[in-house]
This record gives sequence, structure tokens and C-alpha cells, in this order.
Amino acid sequence: MASPIVPTELIRPIIENITSIPTLYSLCLSSKLLRSETEPILYRSFTSSSDNTHTLFLTTIVDNQRLADLVRVFHSKDVIRVDGMLSKLTKSGLERMVGLKTLVFRLHAQSRIIDAPSLLDHCTFSLKTLEWVGYHEETYDEFIRIILDRQIFLKHLRWGHTYGAANLPIVSSLSVPNLLTFSAYGNTPLALLPGRRIRHLHWMRPEENDLRLQMSNIRQELGQLLSLWLNLDGADSSECFRLMAGSLSSLEFLGLVNPSTEDFSLIPTLPSLRVLVLSAGNRGTLIPADERPRRARAFFEMCPHLTRLDIVHEDEGSQRKHERWEGGTRNQRLFHYDEVRWTGRPFFGELGWPF
Repeated sequence: MASPIVPTELIRPIIENITSIPTLYSLCLSSKLLRSETEPILYRSFTSSSDNTHTLFLTTIVDNQRLADLVRVFHSKDVIRVDGMLSKLTKSGLERMVGLKTLVFRLHAQSRIIDAPSLLDHCTFSLKTLEWVGYHEETYDEFIRIILDRQIFLKHLRWGHTYGAANLPIVSSLSVPNLLTFSAYGNTPLALLPGRRIRHLHWMRPEENDLRLQMSNIRQELGQLLSLWLNLDGADSSECFRLMAGSLSSLEFLGLVNPSTEDFSLIPTLPSLRVLVLSAGNRGTLIPADERPRRARAFFEMCPHLTRLDIVHEDEGSQRKHERWEGGTRNQRLFHYDEVRWTGRPFFGELGWPF
């Protein structure tokens, strides 16, 4: 007797909630109906740190354009070496992912070839999100020519070497005109900010001398920022927030890593600030425990629109790694680490950041 036909409207919501790759693969093999519903989910997003898994997935994509058309997200972190066996397969696979929207690509630490962007040279996809992290020998010129100049619909970008560029990259004003979120090291943000309406900036270890020279070129763009996560751990970063603070007129979210006492005094000058995060980074306690309640009350009193204050400490000896005050001067509520569940790259998700 023939099996009853279940409407796809009932099957689809069930399949969409399955996260197990082996289960999805088994469903693909069970029937043509289930395969047609399952394949778009199975191949929509790929994430792996295994060489073997990359090889199997990319081989399938290269051999089957129909499946390659289904890929929307490709994560490849610390696996691909430009000079390794996977590089040619990766290049062929990326060229076939014509519908790709999100690419997370972090080269293996032992890749020392300067033409890493050439892996994307013949790709035709139009990305919305790109995280591209190379290493010291990769050239910025090739990245700009091959990637930035072609991805006109890109909205979210994390770009750069581990320590930023030695010289300021030259980026055309026509490149990535729709960029909303940008994350980079060193002086790289100085190349992308001018002429763009970036709303969310994650700036790691800015360099004071370069920032001072370029302030007149980015003052208006800083005034358009809604959120800023500023890591001041760099040796030449100590004065950077002071240089920027007067321009941050629209800023609603501010995260400061390793701020100074002088930086604290500038925070109340931000007229639109609603959320403030202060982090000690990896340097221990930022504010002594007995001073935190007084400091929190002072911030709420001096910042009229502030609704939340987070103080983060990463020293292993501290019993209170993360404290959160919510509400305002009249209705403050204190949260502790186990309630906040800080994971090391905080708050980006709730801001809509992809990184």
C-alpha cells in the first residue's frame, strides 16, 4: 500500500529546525520529496575547522553546480593555506558559489603568500557580509582591487591583518558604498571611514599619530556612528578616545577596552549615549570593587540618557568578572556574571553586528 503523502507545508517547519548535519543528510537519502526540502538547508551554510570536512564539502560543490547554488554562508577559519592542497579546491568552490552572501575567511597562520585575495579573483557572488583576516605578507592593494572594488552591496566588513597596515591603504570613494558595519585593526579604519555612512565601528588598537593627522577627514563620519567598540590596548592608543570624543554626537553605544581615568571624564560629554561598556581587557581590574557602585551612580547622574552600564573584568583571580547596572539613578538593578553570560566578544549580537 502506498504511503500517505504529507503536505510540504507540514514537513518544511520540522526540517528547518533540525541542526544535526548527519540527520539532514539521512533525510536527503530517504526520498525525493525530503531531499528537495532538506538540501537547501543542508547546503545553505557551511562551517568547519577540519581539513577533511572542507575537502568533502568543496569537492561536492565543485562537482554539482545545483548544490553550489544553494550555498549562502561559507565559514573557513584557520584551515586554508594559500600554498596548500586546499587552495585550488577552495578557489574552484568559491567560484561556483554564485549565490553566496556571507564569507568568513581567516587564512591559516602559516600562509605566507602575498596573493591570498586571488582566491576570489573570478568569483561572481555579491556579498552582504565579509570577514577577511590575512597575515603580514598579504597586500592591501590586491584585497582592494579584487574584493572591495567589486562588492558594492557589502554591508558588514571585518578586514585586516592581525596588526593593521604599516601604511594607510588607498580605497576609492566608490568602493563598498553601502557599508554599515566595519571592524579592523590599527589605522585601517581611516581608509574606509571618509565618505561612507558607517553606523557601527569596531576599532582595535588605533594609532594616535595617524588618527591626529586624519581627524579632519573623518570628523563628520564619526558624528554618524551609532555604536563604537574601541580597543585601546595598543601602545599608541592612549589618547585616541580623547581625540574622537568631541565628534561622537550620535553615539548610543560605547565600548571601551582599557580606558584611562581621563577617558572616564569624557564619557558624559556624549549627548546620545544609552549603553556604556567598560572592559579591563587582559590587564586585570579596571575599577576596584568597592568603587564600582559609586562610579556607576556617577555615570547615571552625568549621562542623562544612559540606561545600562557594564563593567567587565577578565582577571582570573576576580570573583566578579562582569557586573551590569540597568535602569537609571532611581531604579538600578545589579546583574552578575552568571546572569549576563559574557562570552568574550560581547554585545555585538544584540547590536546586529555579524562579528
